[in-house]
Amino acid sequence: MDKFYMAAMGGAEGLGNKSIELLVKFFGSAKAAWFADAADLWKSGVRKNALEAFIEWRKKYPDAPEHLVSYCDRQKINLCSFFDDDYPPLLKEIDTPPMFFYYRGKLEPLAERIGIVGSRENTVYGKDVALQLGEELAAAGLTVVSGAARGIDTFAHRGALKSGRTVAVMGCGINYIFPRENKKMLEEIAERGAVLSEFPPQLKPNQGTFPTRNRIIAGLCRGVIAWRLARKAAHS
Repeated sequence: MDKFYMAAMGGAEGLGNKSIELLVKFFGSAKAAWFADAADLWKSGVRKNALEAFIEWRKKYPDAPEHLVSYCDRQKINLCSFFDDDYPPLLKEIDTPPMFFYYRGKLEPLAERIGIVGSRENTVYGKDVALQLGEELAAAGLTVVSGAARGIDTFAHRGALKSGRTVAVMGCGINYIFPRENKKMLEEIAERGAVLSEFPPQLKPNQGTFPTRNRIIAGLCRGVIAWRLARKAAHS
């Protein structure tokens, strides 16, 4: 249950992973931090604007943790915290690992993973290579990780689904399908791999969510194949 208090804290705009980590360490648990007096919160070392946002958030939504438990149960969403046994150990090594994330599927934390990411406006050549790489790498036993975006990401996932396992890291909430045409593919990924997101389940994507998402893709993987200039690559 403590991880749901942690996730509820994440709903406060401006209270990021490092601030949540500080609060959990200072009070010993996310639940204790959620119910802490304001006077004690100021002693935690969390910056002023983040604490003000948190205090206002829990005042406005005092039952947020309980509601989150019910919501995840109804929607068949799992929640993983930094302290859980199935949290991928490789992800803990990045500068700001997510203190929690939502997921559907199976995590397989010790799996060997490789990322494939790239342009949303791909060429036919880029599509073919992404499909082939995804399929061959998954067939070799690697888990292919990408961002489920339109273009190269989608083809990497589809290739991997032909022969093995893939993980989609969303740049939005896990219950907000983006792009819409990938709905069926994401359902298949959840059945044969995992779909995950650190954002609130219904959050829409914005310019800030994609760079935030990208650090998780990199953090999960031993390496990342970045198809950044698909059009130029096709003519080089």
